[in-house]
Amino acid sequence: VELEGEAYFKVARDKARPFIVKHHETMTQALGTEFNIRSYPGGRKHVTLVEGSVMVSDTLSSRQQLLVPGQDMEYDSLSNVVIKEVNLREFTAWTEDLFYFEQTKLLDIMQILGRWYNVTVVFRDEEAESYHFTFWAERTGTLEEAVEQLNQIGAVKVSIDAAKKQVVIKKR
Repeated sequence: VELEGEAYFKVARDKARPFIVKHHETMTQALGTEFNIRSYPGGRKHVTLVEGSVMVSDTLSSRQQLLVPGQDMEYDSLSNVVIKEVNLREFTAWTEDLFYFEQTKLLDIMQILGRWYNVTVVFRDEEAESYHFTFWAERTGTLEEAVEQLNQIGAVKVSIDAAKKQVVIKKR
């Protein structure tokens, strides 16, 4: 499978027919497992293991990494890699039609919301980009509902400019 975007896989082990996902310069081989891959153009990439095991290979450097359940491998376009234990809910909630973020930078939250609602996100204050929030919302909800929930947190003022298809964020 070749992937650009995000997908959740449940794969049965079959040594005779390995299941491989190609995403940018990386390949993930399932070894009987459940895992999530987030691989959007221009963003950081993630391979998150829910159960079983996967082997992640960088085709540029020939580096390989075996992940264990609960680990996320995050990498960028320069093949810089960070592997850490994560709250799996943050990477799988979308399969239940939820946005779920736990102490996540507002910039990262807004990139995902902007992509989902097809709007441009504009920060009027760079400091607000690095604020961290715990936030969840239903993906089936409207942009207005998500913005209202963000405004209830109180640290930023989020508004929608419908004419420009933008969400604008300022510090309070």
